[in-house]
Amino acid sequence: MGDVAQLLTKRTEVEAGPRRVWSIVSDPSYMATWMPGVDRVEAPAPIAIDSSLSLGSGPVEREARIVDLREPTVMAFRTVNRGVATVYRYEIEGDGRGSVVTVTIDVRPTSIRGWFVTPLARRAIRQVDRDHGDRIRSTVLDAPW
Repeated sequence: MGDVAQLLTKRTEVEAGPRRVWSIVSDPSYMATWMPGVDRVEAPAPIAIDSSLSLGSGPVEREARIVDLREPTVMAFRTVNRGVATVYRYEIEGDGRGSVVTVTIDVRPTSIRGWFVTPLARRAIRQVDRDHGDRIRSTVLDAPW
């Protein structure tokens, strides 16, 4: 079976410095505000590599694990659900005027079932996460300094 990864990527400009953006993206108390489709997050603070996050949406809970963390530029976490692994990666760069946040979502099957479910998962993620970067920007700009 070949590589069936499909990356969904969005870049968003944020009118705040990289450290400010990092402080919001990496703080579990803000995550439910900027993560589409998530209304609660339980996680240790501060987060670290291999930290477990509990992401809730209504009655549904799913677990995520921090797989990359390089302050103040990169955070990534991985979820696995119904044979589909999804890695959400957030990269923060200064651009002289503020920051650019690049959100990359990597969706791959992890089982035979996942081969059938992955195209549906990608479609759902495109719908739910299309305003991901905009939500990060508004959370950063609305958060108290």
